[in-house]
Amino acid sequence: MKNKLTVITIISLILVFIALNTVIYLTVPKEILETDTFKIVWVFTFPINLLMAVISTLYTTGKKASSLVRMPPIMYLTYSFSILYLIVGMKMMTFYYTSYKIPLAIEIVITIVYVILFLYFSFGIGYVESTQKRDRQKLSYISLLKADIDMCALYAYSDQTKKQLEKLSEKIRFSDPMSSDSLAGCEEEIRQTVFVMMSALKADGNADVSNDI
Repeated sequence: MKNKLTVITIISLILVFIALNTVIYLTVPKEILETDTFKIVWVFTFPINLLMAVISTLYTTGKKASSLVRMPPIMYLTYSFSILYLIVGMKMMTFYYTSYKIPLAIEIVITIVYVILFLYFSFGIGYVESTQKRDRQKLSYISLLKADIDMCALYAYSDQTKKQLEKLSEKIRFSDPMSSDSLAGCEEEIRQTVFVMMSALKADGNADVSNDI
């Protein structure tokens, strides 16, 4: 479904650009069409703008794209900039300029801002995705650790041991999942301790694991 929408969006963009080109070439006087200014502005307004719009569409609808990328505000901002690009370009293509320097400067500035906007979102989204991935790993660590301790409680015969394990499980459940790479050794030690405790209780439900807890 997502791929189908992407294809439809890209085809729609191409058709819009073709329609606008047709309007331009039917309405703009011939003497303007033959100027260097018109040709330069046309290149920025249509091929370059279309390329940027297509890249933005592929990026914002990609399978691996973060949900942040696909948020309407970001997509609307990207396409609004593309429309602004078209409007400015088409305005400049309908007027006769004695020099191409000013229109060229305007188009270059718009293109640079467009690229900066895209790179800003790309790097920003990349950072958010890496943070989300790290957070998911930490949340997974906490969830698995709690599940293992709950399993230990099932193996335990002693009511006192069960209560200690239940309290430990609650502490882990409400603990802060955030961490840092410097604590990886400590986290692994905790995981191994729980594994040893589970093995002991699995072998003997009456095993004393109070030190491990």
